[in-house]
Amino acid sequence: MKLKQIILISFSAFMLFLMAGCVKSEFDMPEITPIPYDPNKVITIAELKQIDPLTFPYKYDDDYSLFATVVMDDKSGNIYKSAFIQDATGGINIRLFSAGGLYQGDYIRINLKNTVVSQYQKLWQIDSIDVDKNIEKLATWACTTTIYGEPKPIVEPTLVNINTIKTDAFQSQLIRLDNVQFFETEIGNYFANPNNQFENVNRILMDCDWNTIIVRTSGFANFADKILPSGRGSLIAVVSRYRDDYQLLIRSFNEVTFNEPRCDDDETNIITIQEIKDLFAEGEVNLPPNVIIRAVVVSDREGDNMSSRNAVIMDGSGAGITLRFTATHNFNLGDLIRISAGTLPLELYAGLLQINNIPNGNVNLIGPGTLPQPVETTVAEVIANINVYESTLVTFANATITGGTTFATPGTTHGSLTLSDGTGTITLFTYNWAEFAGSTVPSGPVTITGIVSINNTPQFLIRNLNDIVE
Repeated sequence: MKLKQIILISFSAFMLFLMAGCVKSEFDMPEITPIPYDPNKVITIAELKQIDPLTFPYKYDDDYSLFATVVMDDKSGNIYKSAFIQDATGGINIRLFSAGGLYQGDYIRINLKNTVVSQYQKLWQIDSIDVDKNIEKLATWACTTTIYGEPKPIVEPTLVNINTIKTDAFQSQLIRLDNVQFFETEIGNYFANPNNQFENVNRILMDCDWNTIIVRTSGFANFADKILPSGRGSLIAVVSRYRDDYQLLIRSFNEVTFNEPRCDDDETNIITIQEIKDLFAEGEVNLPPNVIIRAVVVSDREGDNMSSRNAVIMDGSGAGITLRFTATHNFNLGDLIRISAGTLPLELYAGLLQINNIPNGNVNLIGPGTLPQPVETTVAEVIANINVYESTLVTFANATITGGTTFATPGTTHGSLTLSDGTGTITLFTYNWAEFAGSTVPSGPVTITGIVSINNTPQFLIRNLNDIVE
């Protein structure tokens, strides 16, 4: 008997809880609201974004209202004192005086009086929002189905692609990406640093065409210590922006579903640099269709002793080659890169073999690579086998540099000094724009590392002053 009473009391309490949580499925227009509302002063997110940025920070001094749905809250810890809202015209970030109070799926009205509209590093936001004074919650995710007699707006993620996101058309909106995966160099890492909650971490997401975007995660996110999935699949997130970088903010680890095999390069399409050189020696002037090159950059963009459109790469075959881009590139010493090289031309420029006319969009950064060890050799050996050593890293020991006191004359004259190691001599060439052009040349013997090049005759280029050990 007592057991039946306990069950009856427990059931009654549960039903009262449900009734309190969802009293009715339709809210009538309230006669009185503590937050002012003028039906003639309602704007959309798109209309709000018509504010001239020259007027930022723009403060509302009247009782305008904005209706929207919360598409991301701060419950997961991936954002703080913040939320993202969306209506039929767009999305925007809102900044709150205090954390909590808004939840994913809430349909709200914001009274904009005393709020401030601005852009933070190109991200639109409404700042200075007091949840109690500025926001009327009209519906929650779980309960209300209609608002003022109309169906409650429900925001579903929009299926997009990475390139579309970068048009800024989906800023602060809920999106879904299909057939995406994390970069291979990211696999095995956590979403963020589980040992430092105050660190936000960027991970690189890519599609099967090698378009990339950042997934940014706070160390406070409740999935920060989850390991990045190694497969391919779909992801739901909110689009954020920081300057010119678009970032995806994940709401829940459960919205990352990567259960399919990865779409990595077909190994049969990868060509080595030595194979490229062999093809050229056989008379080929274009690379085969669909080939992929994966190699490490051994030139130093920051040292600047090369054209800004050139880079030198080496791969596991031990060979190297010079790349000639159609525009200035941004690849650094040690970067592991992937080149869609199908049908690109192979040409000699003043005797130096290079892959020419490479569209910058054909080259992707994979991540940090492993630099090859320079081959320790002699000047005589290099000159006798210049086609083997061109565009590779070598080291000469007990070498001397003569012919000038500085490597070049900055902004005026390129430097052509003489490098000798006792077995022969080679031109040590330095561009007048090199970062170290005006530096003093060592007077005594040195161990020197650099790139073997050709400009009608063999040349040697150091990348930076760290290439010289006295």
